[in-house]
Amino acid sequence: MKEKMIAMLISSLCFIMVLTTFPFMAVGAPQEPAEKWPSFLSFGTGRAGSGIHTITAGITTLMKKYIGINSVPESGSLGKLVILVHDNNLEFADLQGYGLYLAGRGMGPYKKYGPMNIRLMWKGYWPPSVYNTLRADKIMSVQQLRGKKVMCIYPGNIDMQEAGRIILEAVGMTYDDIKAISFTGRRESWPALKENRIDAFIFPQPAKGVASWLQQGNLEAPVRLISAPEKNLDDMVDKYDYIGKCKLSGETFKEITDNKDLVTISTSHYVYCNADLPSSLVYEVMKAVFGHLDELYKFHPAAKPFTDEPLVKPVIPFHPGAMVYYKKAGLWTDKLEATQQKLLKEVGASK
Repeated sequence: MKEKMIAMLISSLCFIMVLTTFPFMAVGAPQEPAEKWPSFLSFGTGRAGSGIHTITAGITTLMKKYIGINSVPESGSLGKLVILVHDNNLEFADLQGYGLYLAGRGMGPYKKYGPMNIRLMWKGYWPPSVYNTLRADKIMSVQQLRGKKVMCIYPGNIDMQEAGRIILEAVGMTYDDIKAISFTGRRESWPALKENRIDAFIFPQPAKGVASWLQQGNLEAPVRLISAPEKNLDDMVDKYDYIGKCKLSGETFKEITDNKDLVTISTSHYVYCNADLPSSLVYEVMKAVFGHLDELYKFHPAAKPFTDEPLVKPVIPFHPGAMVYYKKAGLWTDKLEATQQKLLKEVGASK
């Protein structure tokens, strides 16, 4: 009897040791294996030296500091970077709203991929899109561009092209009403405008302040920026999920906007990630950034508007890890949940 009791005692002690050493084996308490995080994180963004690249460098610095994983910004074409994120060759990236809207649904240039394997983290800033004209030409309204030579077809930035189209639509015009010309960027369009080879071109301004190239250009040949009337733009903002209304301050732009505030539209920047990233990792990235905004703001003046409205006008579903962060922060609402379910259906996903 004594030997039997000793044997039972030893058996019980062994069982307790197993439970202590391997808690996931406890009866009635199965646990999922820990999510495996990448050992290196890349964040796709714009060219080195640009404002968005500097902000991204700030974000990756916070990621490395507070998560402990080496993280770096990767320069490239924003419209191409989304393909790398979809293919899991990049973890995170930035893209403007129209491109992200199309990519999430497998439309336009992303049709062959189908709905892409990407999810939203937060909305960035609104870079205002406007038509650039010469003051000497006395073009005071978008309607006066009818029949004019305008650089507005930009395959390298479909968001800029779409913004130009929507501004025209706001006044009842299309690209057929102007002489639409393809171009490859400001280095081509500004000399063409200054030399009177074109009458206008579409281009965005920074989310904050006046672009240095515009300030210099205005000294070389005085410029006027134009857009559609605000009341017309309101209809466009209601019609298209991926655009918002923004304003150029007359106090800042002075004679470039006739010393008046100029309301226009923008397709916002968004931060997104590969949909298969572990929720725990995405949550920690959100916490590293939004828990240390004072540090991020030191990198660039536009870092604040880049993080001020993270939940406004989502164009693809949020990543579950981002949702956890917003819920813990008390920012997730019933309206956002309804929007999330709507977006999931639009991209053909259940979660």
